[in-house]
Amino acid sequence: KRVKLNASKDWCITDDAGTCLFRVTEAGAITYEDVGKQTKYVLVPAKALREDATQCVVGDHALGSGPSLMTMRCADNALGTFQWDIDFFGQKWDGGALTIYVRGTHGTTESITWASDIKAMCRSIGDAVNNTWSSTVDVDVSIVTANLRVTSSGVSLTPNGTCVADDKVYFHGTIDAATMSTNAANFDVEEIIVGYVRTGP
Repeated sequence: KRVKLNASKDWCITDDAGTCLFRVTEAGAITYEDVGKQTKYVLVPAKALREDATQCVVGDHALGSGPSLMTMRCADNALGTFQWDIDFFGQKWDGGALTIYVRGTHGTTESITWASDIKAMCRSIGDAVNNTWSSTVDVDVSIVTANLRVTSSGVSLTPNGTCVADDKVYFHGTIDAATMSTNAANFDVEEIIVGYVRTGP
């Protein structure tokens, strides 16, 4: 059955309480609304990270005497840094807070912590890219058992700037030497995951 929308009108699918989940305009535009908004994820592999190459180094490492892949290892040193960027062009990002995860493996069984401080900035076309970052957030990974893949808890990060849908976001990470365990220098960061909320399909 067809539903006809009159000019300048829209159609909203709601939940049982009457809250709009997504909206369709007469022109055919679809937007997610309220609880209908969806979280999507961007996976940034270690080989895409730009590290300082002294304290943090990306290289080819064997995991658990098995598969070999590019991972990042960082010394317990506050000079260790790593950066990456994500262009949200066409991704219908809502411009809100992002969620950051760090995932990887460690070769020995011990109760230690890999620790970092991460900040970000969003910039639109025509905006100046500079050294004005957001406040940092702590993104730490708790390590216990050898060779088990582990991930940090998701940490909310709001980039500096007036973020809009098609922005590019620049990220900067620093090793938190005050929290990081010395033996976590052998932790293999396999990827960083960034979650964001979409406003439409």
